[in-house]
Amino acid sequence: MSVDFDVAIVGAGPAGCIAARELAKSGLRIALFDANAREDVGRNFVIEVERPIYDRLMGRPPDKEESVYEQQRTRIFSPRGREVINIQGATAVYAVYFDKITKRMLAQAEEAGARFHEKHKAVAPLISEGHVIGIQAKTGRRTEDIKARLTIDASGYSAAIVSKLDSEMGIEYPNNRMDVVEAENHVHSIDRNMAEKAIGQGIAADDEVWSTVGFAGNYSTEFSHLSIEEGRAYILVGLNAYYKRPTGDIVEGFKRRQGYFGEHLYGGWGRIRVRRTLDRLVTNGLMVVGEAACQVIPANGSGAASGMYAGALAAEVAARALKTGEATTAALWPYAWQYHIGRGRVLATYDMVRLLIERFSRRQMNNFMEHGLMQPEDFFKSAEARLLTPSLASMPKRIACLIRHPGLIPEFAIQARKVMDVSRLYKAYPRTFDIKNFRDWRIRDRELFAALEV
Repeated sequence: MSVDFDVAIVGAGPAGCIAARELAKSGLRIALFDANAREDVGRNFVIEVERPIYDRLMGRPPDKEESVYEQQRTRIFSPRGREVINIQGATAVYAVYFDKITKRMLAQAEEAGARFHEKHKAVAPLISEGHVIGIQAKTGRRTEDIKARLTIDASGYSAAIVSKLDSEMGIEYPNNRMDVVEAENHVHSIDRNMAEKAIGQGIAADDEVWSTVGFAGNYSTEFSHLSIEEGRAYILVGLNAYYKRPTGDIVEGFKRRQGYFGEHLYGGWGRIRVRRTLDRLVTNGLMVVGEAACQVIPANGSGAASGMYAGALAAEVAARALKTGEATTAALWPYAWQYHIGRGRVLATYDMVRLLIERFSRRQMNNFMEHGLMQPEDFFKSAEARLLTPSLASMPKRIACLIRHPGLIPEFAIQARKVMDVSRLYKAYPRTFDIKNFRDWRIRDRELFAALEV
């Protein structure tokens, strides 16, 4: 088969750009395709990225033009507005402008030798004899076939390639409406006098993140930051699309209540698929990374760091496979294995927690947050994508909560057991590709989640 490229990457987001950059460094012919024009790459959205992953893969922290805020304190509130967590200092994430850092990643990929093809919308995979051999892409009114030894789907929410595979290819793409989150965020200038008035009234604070969890359903958050020095205010609203609450109305209501929001400077709206990672990430001729692989953190809806990590890991495995042979499932499998026993394992436990918490009543949710069952370490671990294993130091407060509210004990016991079961299962993800072993693993995974995914 004649090929146009060694690797065709669909999507110039963080996952795709990092994969393109790392593969280009290995001397392979890399093509990076995006449906948008160059100037429109990256959504107008504020995102949070884990500092260690960002620093390692980008070489330096974001500069002042790329950063949105760095809070001095974080305060978290229960659904009825009671403060439950108060954390001094900045958290282990950067808040950055998504489009600005994406364009920097794209520039790095091109500097490494990757070729960028703008306004190429991937519409379907090319498949021959059970092997993905490239993509079909639309450029204006024309459709062209682009052949490659390996295709990487990094197309984000649309999952343009992987969602169109036949089940015979081995990757089954989920389509559960309960997994879809709608998020909207905005950065505004401020009316300084009104902002100082709001601070005096106690409805805002300078250089603090305020987050109300569960205000519109258990999987919802209202997240804000105000900086008098920078003259900026930020608001994020995210909630399960199943709740059918317009995020725009909630955002506008928040801005009216606060009173200090001025000119709109930046921001937008989007859908995010929030669940555990796809149980299979590779098949003959194809790897899936980033949001297309459902690698968003279920605890908070953040996906950039997962995508960056996955893009780098996939590139390492792909380069080795292509230099020594072909991009078969077996040759690409080390990427799936390493991801799942590490970050995938963490995300799967978070997904179990998400699904279990969705079953809480509003009263249970308030009790869960207000009486010590949730601790500051849980917030740090979810921000850094670490396993939610309670420390010994936090256990007295958690146990005291259960004593005061024994009605939470059954739910807590079920949650702890199921999270441990998920963690053990992902730690045992098949190290090498064997279709029977993988099918057995997949069956166990689905059995663990089946009763909750309705």
